[in-house]
Amino acid sequence: NYFDDDIQMCEKVCDNCLGGEKEYKDITIEAQKFLSTILRCEERFGQTYIIDVLRGSNAQRILDFGHDKLSVHGIGADMSKEQWGAVCDALLDEDAVQIDGEYRTLKITNIAKEILTKKRTIKIDASNLVTQKSYKEYKTETPKSESFETFRELRTKLSKEEGVPPYIIFSDKTLLEISNTLPSSKEEFLNISGVGEMKLEKYGEVFLELCKSLKDAGEKEIKMLGKTYIETLDLINMGKSIKEIYETRELKDQTIANHVAALYENKYIDKEVKNKLFAPLIDEFPQDIKSWIEEGLKNHQLSDLRQNLTKFSYLFDELDKS
Repeated sequence: NYFDDDIQMCEKVCDNCLGGEKEYKDITIEAQKFLSTILRCEERFGQTYIIDVLRGSNAQRILDFGHDKLSVHGIGADMSKEQWGAVCDALLDEDAVQIDGEYRTLKITNIAKEILTKKRTIKIDASNLVTQKSYKEYKTETPKSESFETFRELRTKLSKEEGVPPYIIFSDKTLLEISNTLPSSKEEFLNISGVGEMKLEKYGEVFLELCKSLKDAGEKEIKMLGKTYIETLDLINMGKSIKEIYETRELKDQTIANHVAALYENKYIDKEVKNKLFAPLIDEFPQDIKSWIEEGLKNHQLSDLRQNLTKFSYLFDELDKS
């Protein structure tokens, strides 16, 4: 249509048709923030600069113009650059904003004034506000492979039944979040990125049933480790450090370290969580001792160092007695 072509409705070829009914989100407030920032910056800057001001950037250019002092500076820090880009696209589509000149500065229109004075609302396809996370973020959120694969199998089964690609049901990103959080209610499921009212109604029951099944199985396995391990695991899931955990539980740091090792071996936490917990303990070692150990490990195994240190300690004590 954009190029004035006369085409038939595809109905079953493109993502727009296969995606079913769209879920729209009211972004009037976000649009007002964006438009206000354009005005506060005197309509002299482009999209990237406006978004940087909204997100509270302290880039030198922003400081030079004194825009870090504006009331709008940082009012959009809760949204990513991609999300603000989607808001800008929506405003361009609505002709509330126009791009001007070779420097592509943003100018507002009379439609924008209606949005600012609450005479007009603006909505956007909710999926456009879902941002892709970086590889690092995916890595830190990767769940147990068995759990994630179980959800993928369910998604594959549903996609075959409906005759649509798996991603139309839920993206991998959404499955990752479901497998990490294992929501237990419709409200919790609705908070998952990529889940709206329509998909909640369509897939909520079957996915929540699988979440409950996996959660029940996991709790049975954890109980096998004993109550003390559960208490440590709960504190880990709350984001506590090893120091905070042993101070809270009034146990020795070595005891909590043993708990962490056992939880990792039994696959209740992944390697990244384990390393994040242990790293501060390494940093607490006196630098001279740490350097000595690191130097020794260049030519020897840790077990050899431990064995020789024990022998040296014994001989040193005996020589001291004589």
